[in-house]
Amino acid sequence: MGKDCPEPSKANRASMEEALADLVNAMWPTGTRAAVRREFGLRDNDARRVIEGRASKRQIMEILRHPNGKWAVGLYLMARVIGEDLEPYLQQEAEIEAREQERVTRLSRVHSRIAHIAA
Repeated sequence: MGKDCPEPSKANRASMEEALADLVNAMWPTGTRAAVRREFGLRDNDARRVIEGRASKRQIMEILRHPNGKWAVGLYLMARVIGEDLEPYLQQEAEIEAREQERVTRLSRVHSRIAHIAA
């Protein structure tokens, strides 16, 4: 899934089926059906339904479980369904993790000093 895909946003909130259709149509503007068939191992009729925004739950699950789907497709779909960009969320989580790591480092230093004094 190395090609550009549309950015999710609140203004661009969609159903899972619509988001998947938008994704594959943006990734492969020409030869879409053949590309979707190849990329995710779908039958021709299933690929057509995905492109048209009428993918079944089974077809969505097949794509998500396919080696070429997984997190790359799943995270994009969830971001579109929720209507939020993924990048700000990941940045926020990284900042929280960094603050927690700083806290652990400070506590470790304090513990070392106390242990040194007590020894």
